[in-house]
Amino acid sequence: MKIKSMRDQAVILTTFLSLILAGCNTPSSGDSIAFSSVDCHVFYRATAGEGISESPTLSLSTDGDMEFVQFEDIGFRAVFLADEFEGQSLSIVITNMENQQELTRSLFQIDQEKGLSNQFIGGHGFTGLGYVFHPTSDTELQYFCEAR
Repeated sequence: MKIKSMRDQAVILTTFLSLILAGCNTPSSGDSIAFSSVDCHVFYRATAGEGISESPTLSLSTDGDMEFVQFEDIGFRAVFLADEFEGQSLSIVITNMENQQELTRSLFQIDQEKGLSNQFIGGHGFTGLGYVFHPTSDTELQYFCEAR
């Protein structure tokens, strides 16, 4: 490739330096990125024929944040964690409030380079819409969490 002028040389040099600097700002696999806040939406239905109700939005934004909402016989807990083994993650636990037994647990690990991505259609955030049913009643709990 033949460079015709000083102006062309300056454009090539500027482009080259921009690419190098952009590479310097990209986190490596060992670096952490800022955690974007998460909103979890929780819905409850006591019986199949009843309308569904929504809890207040549960918001988490820093390491150690925990939100809990309890309905008659089922509870929802979301915890944001950042540790050396799991990295950044959101843990969701659904509990049978009658005997404190865990019904389900989900762990959403956050990509250190990309962060969170709301990927599910219908506005169901990065978790998708989850359904959990109480083992001895008609109770239904629905939830989804989205990055903000």
